[in-house]
Amino acid sequence: MIVVCSTSSILCNAIISAAGSQVKHIFDQQSSNGTLTFETSGGNLSCMQIAFRPWTCDKYQPQNLKQSIDTFISSVITYALRHNITTLAFPSIGCGQRGYDPKLIAEYMIDEAYRQLKSSVHPQLIISFVLLPGQQSIYDAFSDRLNAIKIIEDKPTSISFDKQ
Repeated sequence: MIVVCSTSSILCNAIISAAGSQVKHIFDQQSSNGTLTFETSGGNLSCMQIAFRPWTCDKYQPQNLKQSIDTFISSVITYALRHNITTLAFPSIGCGQRGYDPKLIAEYMIDEAYRQLKSSVHPQLIISFVLLPGQQSIYDAFSDRLNAIKIIEDKPTSISFDKQ
């Protein structure tokens, strides 16, 4: 399952364009109804499903950043566990147009995924973080945080990230 931030027009447009007209039709229909949390088939993509989830955080209220990321990550993991989905691919949210520090985003996203995996009874859940080419600072932040997690005892071994 690919996770898309439904409040990011750049990410949404790229995924919807690649997924094809069926996914675009569903997205347009849901958006016109004000629905930002929904799932579709993968369309032309090689995934089974696409999960659209909203994510926003007021730049002037950074104290809410961690909670907003935790909610974004946990809502998708909860859905995946309920529907026996075994693979999730998250984007790095907040590092582009929003301008948040990639180290902070990486810490919050990876830590919440780690916490969810550690408390889960789903042994086969694989979580990836997909990063775009040319985002070296974001790649470095996620790599550094993932390496820091690796030293923690009883770590889950199914968190990874892919630089596309």
